[in-house]
Amino acid sequence: MRVSRVSGNFVLPTRGRQVVAACLIVAACSPRAQSQTVYWAQVLDNQVQRLTLGGTPEPLLQSSVADLALDVPGQALYWTQTVEDRIVRWEIDGGDPQTIVTWPAADDPTAIHVDAAGGFIYWAQLGGPRIMRADLDGANATEMVEWPVVIDPVAVAVDSTAQWLFWVESPGDRIMRMPLSGGTAVQIVGWPSVSEAVDLAVDSAAGKIYWAQVVSDRIRRADLDGGNLETLWSWPETDDVVSITLDAASNKLYWAQTFGDRLVRGDLSSSDIETLLTFPLLDDPISLAFDPTVVAPIPAASTWGLVAFVLFLLAMGTLVLAKRRSPRAE
Repeated sequence: MRVSRVSGNFVLPTRGRQVVAACLIVAACSPRAQSQTVYWAQVLDNQVQRLTLGGTPEPLLQSSVADLALDVPGQALYWTQTVEDRIVRWEIDGGDPQTIVTWPAADDPTAIHVDAAGGFIYWAQLGGPRIMRADLDGANATEMVEWPVVIDPVAVAVDSTAQWLFWVESPGDRIMRMPLSGGTAVQIVGWPSVSEAVDLAVDSAAGKIYWAQVVSDRIRRADLDGGNLETLWSWPETDDVVSITLDAASNKLYWAQTFGDRLVRGDLSSSDIETLLTFPLLDDPISLAFDPTVVAPIPAASTWGLVAFVLFLLAMGTLVLAKRRSPRAE
């Protein structure tokens, strides 16, 4: 901002006063915290929706979805279309969905996982069956593991820190683990500890895996090697649970239930649960994704400091102008 010097004092020109006024408006309208966001897909109406926590559901688009995943840094949603043999990417609020992988690289794809840190997407597919990997734009599709090592995969996840690939098989009732660099795949949890599992999540920092079981209505947890297995929640809190997503930073787990149409959040420390949405705001959910991003507001002290500084400039300019316009003493 340019100021003029008159008789040893600073005077704000007209344009400067307009800028100051604009600064006041910006300070008063400084951004507030944007809460975390849950995304989900619905079966019957083929809708993809989101819920900013503390707000109301917002429909985003219509598309058939088998599984949903989120690239948090890139702010893009990915999903599989099993019947259409496609993987789709959509830049959130940024245009039309784009098909990035098609048959034969995507052959009855069921589940998808985004490893943003590694720059890859992974998907499980019944055609083959096999686990595949590609760049975030769908290029360079590569087979990671195929039948008979993998049988009927329904969920896939990656520990990018420890460099492990995990997947769930159902039927088969087992959780498998393999190094991302290749090598031997081993079963880390099997039946009856795993029964009709439908989804999988990994907490790299805590060294835990989580999975949902739809028939026995349970959410379970174990170490990355399958040890220390425990049941976190069971029926009726997890009646017909079909999808889970993890908020590791807040130590929360979210899940969707098709029976009763519920979106639920559970505290991993206390086991307390909270129902966030029910029918008709939520109708036949099939898959969840979670964005932990919070946009911090300008701190109150900084905002009021800016306001005080601008008011000081205005006062000084007003005093100087008044002095210049007053008649001189004879």
